Amino acid sequence: MRGKLVAGALMLALAGCGNTTFKTLQEDAEGRDISPPPSGLASLYVYRDSDTGAGAMATAWVDGQILGTLGPHSWLTVGASPGPHQIGCSNGDQINVTVAQGQIRFVEFVVRDNGTCAVFETPSDRGRAGVHHGKRVAKAT
Repeated sequence: MRGKLVAGALMLALAGCGNTTFKTLQEDAEGRDISPPPSGLASLYVYRDSDTGAGAMATAWVDGQILGTLGPHSWLTVGASPGPHQIGCSNGDQINVTVAQGQIRFVEFVVRDNGTCAVFETPSDRGRAGVHHGKRVAKAT
């Protein structure tokens, strides 16, 4: 009986872990083009480009709105109005990024071995490489 209780508790704990839902191959390929943002907006790309903390998921948010959950080597993008935005990870840091109309900016999440998340803006060439190495994640609904 005790073994069943432990097994049940373990299953409930695992059910609480975040899941990453990936976009279709076509949507993934379209996003890798890193096209200019829609008129009047900027584009923010949030990505994870490493296996560090592979067992931990990182839920990304912008201005308090959850975008999606990033696993290792994954990314997502969102159109953002010009101005300041706060970007963060559910289990870690947050940063402020100010964008102008037409800009494309990249923010990397690095999940540490202890499961916490470092968040920092990266140069365009590094961000583009991180996106090309990963898979596109579906935005939270």
